[in-house]
Amino acid sequence: MEHSEMYTYFIDLINGPSVDRRRSGIPSLLLDEIYDWEREEIEDIIWRRFQVGDVDMTYYLPRLKYYQPVEKIEEMVSGCKIPSRMCVQLMYALYKINGDPDCLEIIKTNIVMKKEHTSYAALVVQDLDKEDKKIYDFLCDLYVCDIDSFELRVVEDGIMYLKGFRRKLFSFDLTDEEKAMIIKYYSDDIEERKRLIAEFRKEFG
Repeated sequence: MEHSEMYTYFIDLINGPSVDRRRSGIPSLLLDEIYDWEREEIEDIIWRRFQVGDVDMTYYLPRLKYYQPVEKIEEMVSGCKIPSRMCVQLMYALYKINGDPDCLEIIKTNIVMKKEHTSYAALVVQDLDKEDKKIYDFLCDLYVCDIDSFELRVVEDGIMYLKGFRRKLFSFDLTDEEKAMIIKYYSDDIEERKRLIAEFRKEFG
């Protein structure tokens, strides 16, 4: 029986050069677009790779049917340094499973303390649930923290996306309305951001 296109793509991606994965990222719709009869094998691959330290696989953990990953995540978290990309990925996977807001507080600590020229917030924003008010509150809280401009852009994009002012995350193809909202609510000044987010939430919830 012929495998699905997504199955073939995923297998080629994880067995290919690591630079390919860095360029394209892991497929977010993997578990939605494989055939049912492929799922157990794919979950086996995800689980085995996660156990040997492939933290990109944490993205899929909340969606697994054949494994219960909480104990393993908690074990790995206990050995994580803060701040680190791994800590953020593990804590967000745990949050997606159990909804514990303490996970978000730990993620916030990582983002505020971060010194790398990369975005930890993007690890959260890439997998947003528009029905999850705790995530919206989390991003609004993060928006008024002392974070670098790179993180601030990502956080603002997440807020705008959750409220319907961004059609697609991480895209430069913006409408005039999208550009206007981004410009209006961006500021390097924390006190100004406090005023802006209060104004935004008063008008849009």
